[in-house]
Amino acid sequence: MTRLAALLLLIVPLAAQSFRIAPAPDAYFALDVEKTKLWAGRKHVFHFSQYQGEIRDSSVVFTVQSASLSCKDDWVKPGQIKDIEKAALDLLQPAKFPEIKFVSTRVVPGGVEGSLTIRDVTRPIAIAVKSYEGNATVSLSDFGLKPPSGALSFAIGTKDQMTVRFKLRAEPAQAPAPPSK
Repeated sequence: MTRLAALLLLIVPLAAQSFRIAPAPDAYFALDVEKTKLWAGRKHVFHFSQYQGEIRDSSVVFTVQSASLSCKDDWVKPGQIKDIEKAALDLLQPAKFPEIKFVSTRVVPGGVEGSLTIRDVTRPIAIAVKSYEGNATVSLSDFGLKPPSGALSFAIGTKDQMTVRFKLRAEPAQAPAPPSK
């Protein structure tokens, strides 16, 4: 972010200025989901193209549109990408739960703590921050979600733990225009 929300919280904790978080060419919000059994050592990488947030008065509110997910795997056949995305979207249910939301509660050494809401289930989370990037580990089961499995679930599985990774950009929010006279 101009940078990462948590970094700004560490640098400018008392600033009255607010910052807007939005997609940018060098920014991303990603989810890594590791496979098990025969596909152990591989992972699905999902990027979300629509997100927004605000940093104001030493707090962060960040929202991701769950329907904006796309699979970036380079190890599966191109025709499998849509099936993988469908399984992930079936899990997130964006028609019923359109947003994934993070709200900070406090800045801690090396990061920020807050609450993460997925499918209307809210859990505490600590996010490690270094430079302009951050990451956190999240358990699907903490949010009442079962790791997806397909027809070959006896041979291929998905770990309960997933990693949220991000590199975000924040720009000063536009001040409202003065009233015209």
